[in-house]
Amino acid sequence: MQKFIAVLVFIFLSFSVAYAQNIDELTQKAQNGDVWAQYDLGRLYNTGSIDVPKNRAEADKWFARVLEVSTAEAQKGDVEACFRLGMMYAYGLGVEQDN
Repeated sequence: MQKFIAVLVFIFLSFSVAYAQNIDELTQKAQNGDVWAQYDLGRLYNTGSIDVPKNRAEADKWFARVLEVSTAEAQKGDVEACFRLGMMYAYGLGVEQDN
């Protein structure tokens, strides 16, 4: 059941990028420290999209920010940070894949 819920949350969060008004808004949020915006930008640059060309260096830059913040927050017991880290390691987003 926990895996099912985690998958639903991931799908929901994956579609959150589509609802950003534009890439500039998402970038502004990321630059202002919004970790979910940083994660979304990393995913967009990792795969490329209509609004964002595929750029692994840029993806890794955003994933590094997420990794730094999420690791610190996860150590404090933040559940969302643990989830972000888990997804990054599960899919090898900015880190070596490690299930």
